This record gives sequence, structure tokens and C-alpha cells, in this order.
Amino acid sequence: MRYPSNHGLALPIHELGFEVATPQRRLTNNHHLYFEKQRYQDKRFRQIFRGLLPHVYPMYIGQHTDLHERYSAPVMPSDFLMIDVVEEYLVMNGVIDVVKEHHTAETYEINSEQWQAIKRQYRGAHGSQIYEQGTLRTA
Repeated sequence: MRYPSNHGLALPIHELGFEVATPQRRLTNNHHLYFEKQRYQDKRFRQIFRGLLPHVYPMYIGQHTDLHERYSAPVMPSDFLMIDVVEEYLVMNGVIDVVKEHHTAETYEINSEQWQAIKRQYRGAHGSQIYEQGTLRTA
């Protein structure tokens, strides 16, 4: 069964009956709502979306295994939706908090200027699409 979503965004694990654990070495690991990591590695904004703090949950290893046995990966959101979600997070929090890939609880921050530079790289690959700070617009 495919991982459930609502309006193109994967549901948090607690809405599926799984427990959000307190990170504990050797007992928990991270579940990324947007799994199948390789699908998100080709563009930096996709990596950021996948690792966005609200998209990563510590889970007990056994429950994490059960989740992946029960569900296949969610449908990958559109690039526009991913950018909108990250933009909204930035507006609400002032920075973008991204969970480090190999550490249970560690994060790093991306500030507004860094985010704008990342979006400019994407714009260059897509010609007429223009992204302005705080808004997503198509020319």
C-alpha cells in the first residue's frame, strides 16, 4: 500500500498510529516522510524539502521497519509544492531547519540568503520560471 498523503503531502507518522520516539542511540533512527532518498538527491531544494525538520521523525527501529514493510514510498510532490512548503517554513521560522542525514537529532540551518541562492540555481535550469523571495511566480 502506498504511504498516505493529503493534498500531495505525506501524513505524519502519529496519524498512522506510529509512535514518535525520543531519540536514543541504538534504539531509534530517523524516518523521512519522503523516503526513497535517491529520488530527492538530484536537486538541492529537494534534499532540503526531504530533510525539513517537520518531515523527519525519530522512530523505534522495529516500528520503523514495520512502517516500511507496510507502505511503499509516497508519491513525490511537485517541485512547486516542495518549494512552497520550504518557503512557508522559512516565513514562519526565520530559517530553514534541516535534519542531518546521518544523525538522529542534529540539524543545520539555511538562512534566507542561502535559500534564495538555491532557488536561483533551480530557476536557471527551468528558463521562464521566476522565483522571488517569499513568493513563487511563473513568468
